[in-house]
Amino acid sequence: MPLVSLAHMPPIISASEQTAQTALGSARELIFRINELVFNPVIAILFGIAVVVFLWGVVEFIWKSNEETAREHGREHIMWGLIGMFIMVAVFSIIHIIARTFGLDIPATIR
Repeated sequence: MPLVSLAHMPPIISASEQTAQTALGSARELIFRINELVFNPVIAILFGIAVVVFLWGVVEFIWKSNEETAREHGREHIMWGLIGMFIMVAVFSIIHIIARTFGLDIPATIR
């Protein structure tokens, strides 16, 4: 009787392993969809708001350069706009670092 090597045997996957693989795939798909449909648009909108606040501060700082209080107000808008942009870039980066840590293939751009 010839010996059959295990390398030529088809892999035997139990029903519980198949269910676990299916659940893992659907969990990854859920996380991907949440990121795509919720996080990315929210980050993009908040980043846009931060850019508008920053630009408004620049305009206010330059336009009313002869008034000290208006310049200070413009300087505050510039600072808060920069802080907001920094936070949004950091959040975007953290989300993608976590996703790649768990093996999720998330596009590196915000749509």
